[in-house]
Amino acid sequence: MNSKPITYVNLKAVLCHTEPNLRFQMSSRMPSIRHIEKRVPMKIETLALQEFKTTVNSTYYELGVYRDFHTGALVPGQIKKDNENGGVKHDLDEYGLKINPFATPVLPGDVDFRNGQSPNFGDDLPEDLYRHELKMAEEALKKLEELEAKGITVEEYLQTAPEEDDVRQMMEDGKEYVERTIETCRTTLLPYDCRRHDERPPYTPYIQLTVCKGGIKKIQRTSYNRKLYEAAKQLNNSFFANRGVIRVNQLNVLSHGEVCRLPIGLQICASIVTGYEWNMLPISSVLASYCQTVRIRRIASLNSDCRLVRNAKILEISTENLMGLATDLHQLPNPQIELSSLDKLTTDNYFDLIIEWQSIDRFVGSKLSIMLDTEDAGEKVLEMIRSSEQANCKSFKRSVRVHWQNGKDIRICYVKNKKTSSQFEWILKTRIIKAEA
Repeated sequence: MNSKPITYVNLKAVLCHTEPNLRFQMSSRMPSIRHIEKRVPMKIETLALQEFKTTVNSTYYELGVYRDFHTGALVPGQIKKDNENGGVKHDLDEYGLKINPFATPVLPGDVDFRNGQSPNFGDDLPEDLYRHELKMAEEALKKLEELEAKGITVEEYLQTAPEEDDVRQMMEDGKEYVERTIETCRTTLLPYDCRRHDERPPYTPYIQLTVCKGGIKKIQRTSYNRKLYEAAKQLNNSFFANRGVIRVNQLNVLSHGEVCRLPIGLQICASIVTGYEWNMLPISSVLASYCQTVRIRRIASLNSDCRLVRNAKILEISTENLMGLATDLHQLPNPQIELSSLDKLTTDNYFDLIIEWQSIDRFVGSKLSIMLDTEDAGEKVLEMIRSSEQANCKSFKRSVRVHWQNGKDIRICYVKNKKTSSQFEWILKTRIIKAEA
């Protein structure tokens, strides 16, 4: 049977319609096509970026430090749990102590979501307090075992025990809690003990890459001869470096206190960007053009100067303190704005949001949508508008039309939410329309 090698043109056509994760595999296993594969435009449906986890469509790639305990060594429960979850998401020193991830450098191409902050990192308590807690827990366990042997209940003993005693307080929580406390303290103190005696911990660390699709995981482990952030940089370089603009339908960057390790020159054209408010300005550095929709999931303080936020055709904001945004609505020129509050809003709150939104001259077709908890909430807002704008208001069922300015009117109504996945059944809609002749 005669077989002909695939031509350059045909290979480009095939790669153009090949799922991105399969393209990554092909490029990794077939170096001969790597140069061509990088030159073919890439389209991704969903891309999620975190410091040590990259998700492309339905497949995620996650890095961590896996601790492989030596034969015969007891694996602490917390470390076993960490290993089952793909390893810890920070580097360890030669003794097993955590290395502060906020001290890692930002390399060319990286996107820094730390917002200039370098918070303290480490355990909740210093070493001496863990040693004190361990001592108290061991004394509590010894006392509990003595009581069991004598047939005395904890309740009977506590009637005569000092009320402010640390051992007493641990005993009140029961033997199981005391045993967990002992294990937690010993696990936390293990690297300190190794450092004190200049000994290596009883395990070999590896960098683990977990590739998961459809619940099926594939694991690769390599020697721990580089930092975890360097491994993340290399992984994302292998995926995205030396490409043209990558087209992404939905880009998710729900990141806090992290640095996304990305290749130099990465450019993404995304239709939808979802993230926290503090993610928007940093991620703008890798976006090649304006986005159709920006979804902000939490707001500390709105940066209305961020071009990504201002230039979005549709801006969706979902946050706890929505009224903290009320005074900033006039700074948002977006054609469509959708607001949802995780806190309950009053009729006055809805009314104030509408007044703030229409305080600037918006063009015909501009929309403001606010999610409603109940149908009754929508009717109460309309009643407030009718009572405050009687002279310039036309009333209809579930809607009002208010004469505005410059040949424009405002139509306000509440309608059933067609999105079945939403927790809100109703939407309060405000729209700028042409004034009646």
